[in-house]
Amino acid sequence: MSKQPSAIEAPIPDHAAHLHGFDGLRALLSVCVVGVHLGFLYPSKIFSRATWQEHTFVPSDAVNFYLLLLAVPAFYLMSCMLVVRKDTADGMWAKTGRLLLLGLFWSFLLNLYYFGIVGALKAIPRAPVAFVLYVVSGFNTPYYFFIWLPVLMLISHGVRYWSKTSILLSILASVAIVSLLPLAAMRWDAPALALYYLPLPFLPYPFVAVACMRLPLRRAPAACGLLVALGAILSLLDWHVYKSPIFFESGSSALPTYARPSLIAWSAAAVILAKCVQNPMPDFVRFMSANSLALYCLHPFAILPVKAITRRMHWGSELIWLEIWVQLLLVLAICYALSVVLLPKILRKELFR
Repeated sequence: MSKQPSAIEAPIPDHAAHLHGFDGLRALLSVCVVGVHLGFLYPSKIFSRATWQEHTFVPSDAVNFYLLLLAVPAFYLMSCMLVVRKDTADGMWAKTGRLLLLGLFWSFLLNLYYFGIVGALKAIPRAPVAFVLYVVSGFNTPYYFFIWLPVLMLISHGVRYWSKTSILLSILASVAIVSLLPLAAMRWDAPALALYYLPLPFLPYPFVAVACMRLPLRRAPAACGLLVALGAILSLLDWHVYKSPIFFESGSSALPTYARPSLIAWSAAAVILAKCVQNPMPDFVRFMSANSLALYCLHPFAILPVKAITRRMHWGSELIWLEIWVQLLLVLAICYALSVVLLPKILRKELFR
């Protein structure tokens, strides 16, 4: 007779209650994804190969590296937590297939949009290794997210009944791997180790998801405080240990995009705080949450025409801040309008909701 998990090891105290805080987090982080792909918010010198060595930390760095770039890790963590919470394999393979379909469909569609059918086909590498990297990168698009999400979800499902000791050791080991990735990339001149679309930087999230879901609400404030303190300490590590021009080969700055342990602490703090929210979010937040997947899928299509329009307005250096916010608002408006008005008429709901 197989051993049943103890009450302490059981992953979820309440299967039915809606996690209202996740609505707010989805709404916020989906906007953060758009901010990243618009080119970040007032990018500092660390985003330039010519000036990164002159860089000193400025407020926009906190927004760019610890809010905007928190979106993908936090989305992965929330998704893994929901798998652990469900506590059943029902529909798991169907969900996996749906996510892979999402990734392949939108990746190919975006390549068609930018390059046309001939250009999209020519972009497909012929060498086996390059082809594999092309696929797992979502055809060099933001949709790599959908390629690795089902893998992390399956891991979460598989470890949901592991003992507390096993989960803790797995967290420590996987975080250690993430911590060493940038150092190994710098030591051996191997920027591929820190590529934003490869899975190793996200390895801790299934184990962290189990720990976060098991955490009793009464301990959440203390856990959040501890994680915020840990996140602050690890963030210092980012700026004193991980800065290197090698990361321009695998990202947009002299810091690794996701291979930073600080993001694990910050995302865990965010989801635990969201888990504690007891009251429903305002209607507009729930609308943004319900359309967060559509925004993720559509915004790469909207960015190109929005930037083309706003650049013709000749804002001038003193109004560059206004241009950034106008671009963001226009992309959001276009994507939400398409999600509500057009997409339901031309696509299956599974492809955008």
